[in-house]
Amino acid sequence: MLMKYLGISLKSNNILKIMFKKIIYGLAISSVLFACQDESNTIELQESLDQELITSHLMSFNSQDDYKKIFEDPTIIENKTNELNFVSLKSKMPDLDLTETDTRNTNNLKNTADFIYDDYGILPKILNEDKIVKIDSYLIKVDLHNERVLVLEDQYQEEYDDLVFDNLKNNNIMVFSTEDEILQLLNQGSRGTINAQRACDSGANHRTIDRQWKSSRRKRGNGKVAFQKAGIYFSLVADIHAQKRSLGIWFRDGGASTSITYNVWWQGRCDGHSDGAENGSVSNSGGRTVYRPYESFDGLHLYRYEADLYSSNGSGGIVIEDVTP
Repeated sequence: MLMKYLGISLKSNNILKIMFKKIIYGLAISSVLFACQDESNTIELQESLDQELITSHLMSFNSQDDYKKIFEDPTIIENKTNELNFVSLKSKMPDLDLTETDTRNTNNLKNTADFIYDDYGILPKILNEDKIVKIDSYLIKVDLHNERVLVLEDQYQEEYDDLVFDNLKNNNIMVFSTEDEILQLLNQGSRGTINAQRACDSGANHRTIDRQWKSSRRKRGNGKVAFQKAGIYFSLVADIHAQKRSLGIWFRDGGASTSITYNVWWQGRCDGHSDGAENGSVSNSGGRTVYRPYESFDGLHLYRYEADLYSSNGSGGIVIEDVTP
């Protein structure tokens, strides 16, 4: 009756019903599409935030050339640290070589075994607490404990945790040795081979000799000469620090004098890499002297490092070498 009163025929009524159903159906489809789009946008946003979170706590070098510049100008590291508010492994690492007046807290390091990194020059300054740095398009983890380097392309950076926790079942993670020159191997297309060798020549072996010399029951000199290999970092180093004992504990003797007299030469790997030779003497205040005549992203073919390590608490000499072609 109402339809008749309004002048709406049965045929018109059916048309209206069909139109109404189509409108309702269209709105339902639009809701689903918008919901899917919102969910997709949410996922993309979360992934973007996750990637930003990962990269925000990494020291990052846009290219291998940018990374290599830090060996010519170490102030680049300090500048990057300040710009990025970067928290390095070094900054979380207390000074093991304590004086009696030092009060630095050793509880802020995840693993006290990580002190091994402290002897590797600038390396712990570019690694984060997970021992990872980004160079070019690679996330690189330097694992000195297991003498290996793990590499993950940044396109898989959502798998960062697999890198942190050494998930070697992840096929995207490439495994190298600390003996390898990682950057050159990556340039050659290597996907990771423990002890992979560059075709041009063999690499010099890493070696460390530690010695102690006592001038009395309560005073001694600790000396070391080493060739260090860490995949993306290689160094020749001599180190002497004076110590004194108090209440059964050996502390650095900040009042002792120390110096290093050295004679060193090295031969770079492959064509185009520089050789070098130095001799001289260095000294430092505060009871410790360290000298690195060679510090680079490249390994060595041959070397010989002879050092007379002097401290007023005890002295001696150390020689390391790999002179076999």
